[in-house]
Amino acid sequence: MNDWLTMLTDASQMFLFLAFELSVLFLVISAGVSLIRHKIPDAKIQAMLGARKGRGYLISAALGALTPFCSCSTIPMLRGLLS
Repeated sequence: MNDWLTMLTDASQMFLFLAFELSVLFLVISAGVSLIRHKIPDAKIQAMLGARKGRGYLISAALGALTPFCSCSTIPMLRGLLS
């Protein structure tokens, strides 16, 4: 019985830690995308990502390399760029 209680406590602590960490990551990335969208006009972002001769692909790959960890970082970035 004591082993189950220890396992439940450890799982609860890990859940709370990860929930907090991912929430902070989500908020920071969302704020970063909002700041970028505020500073750079949408037309310029579209021109950069739609550039010819593979330049847009390289820029997109570089942006993707900054957030390879999980959907908590890529979803806010994609949402911000698509809106």
